[in-house]
Amino acid sequence: MDDSLTIGPERTSTTIGNAQGHYKALNRDPNKFTAALYADFAFTTGRFNGSSFSLFLRYSPTDFVPSPDSICEMAIVGGRGRDCCEWIGVVCHNSTGYVNQLHLAAPPLLEPDFYAPPAEWEAYERIHIPKFFGLLESLTYLNLSQAQFQGAIPHNLGNLSKLQYLDLGGNYLKSKSLQWVSGLSSLQYLDLSGADLSKATDWVQVTFKLPSLLELHLSGCRLEDDPSFISVNSTKSLIVLDLSKNSLISAPKSIFSLHGLVSIDLSENSLEGPIPDYFGNISFLEVLDLTSNHLNSSIPNSLYSLNRLQFLRLSQNQLQGTISSAIGNLSSVTHLDVSENQLNGQIPLSIGELSSLKLFDVSKNQLNGQIPLSIGQLSSLEEFHKIN
Repeated sequence: MDDSLTIGPERTSTTIGNAQGHYKALNRDPNKFTAALYADFAFTTGRFNGSSFSLFLRYSPTDFVPSPDSICEMAIVGGRGRDCCEWIGVVCHNSTGYVNQLHLAAPPLLEPDFYAPPAEWEAYERIHIPKFFGLLESLTYLNLSQAQFQGAIPHNLGNLSKLQYLDLGGNYLKSKSLQWVSGLSSLQYLDLSGADLSKATDWVQVTFKLPSLLELHLSGCRLEDDPSFISVNSTKSLIVLDLSKNSLISAPKSIFSLHGLVSIDLSENSLEGPIPDYFGNISFLEVLDLTSNHLNSSIPNSLYSLNRLQFLRLSQNQLQGTISSAIGNLSSVTHLDVSENQLNGQIPLSIGELSSLKLFDVSKNQLNGQIPLSIGQLSSLEEFHKIN
């Protein structure tokens, strides 16, 4: 295996009872017990269990700090006696043998039944990301999504200069600054969705300057407007940007310098005023989602020039005016949703030129006139909604 980023196997775990059994049998000290528990929780075969995950970290001493290459040594403490690089959830570098990928994502942990024993409720309580993860300098992949973590994101994760993939989404995390992210010079994928970044006013300055970043997911992070306009020459690589479910009143100006973007999701914000013409300059755009905002202009002609666009979602705004005949220029569009606006006039005849269209939703507007016969030419059309 080389340093390239790969998606590893499914994450699994044994129960905490097994780890406790190893500890009693070996009569080890608490730190080594934690090591055994860590090994059993994260990497051995068996079915992943979110409760075991929480219990492991609650038992873990705060001063337990393994060396970057000591995770494999934990196999001996855990009594497994086999190479941890073969464990499900662990990927090691082919030449150094160091662990360079940890796949610890979990399905959402359901709240225990009201009559559940106290141990289950204790396990349900969320725990902090261990700081020693920031010492595993060989990591290229770290996925802790949906794992019930809470609290501040450890800033020493920024020491993982080889990290290419970091997913902390779906937890209960927070960060007052994203300056720590600036050390992740190899990062290609970053997901902090759901983290409270309301005080991280540097989010644009930091994330838009990461030189290798391909995907940025900051959905539901309580982001607010950043009026600054920064140079983002080093971020020509960014192709996917998800800023949905935040508190943005306007689209960050820096977006419009990212000409390589393929997907932009600004849905469920508080965007006001007209749709910026700048979107029309992002010629590679295939997905544009502005659903559920407060946009109140007509649909700008600049959008109709995006002939690579496949998904255009403008529903649940206050868009006015007519649908231009220039809509026929959207030759690649498959999903076109402008429902729940205040559009008027007729559906233009040029709609029949959208040969790839599968979904067309203009419902809950103020459109009038007959459905154009040209819509019958749309052989790929699967859904058409027009009810006002």
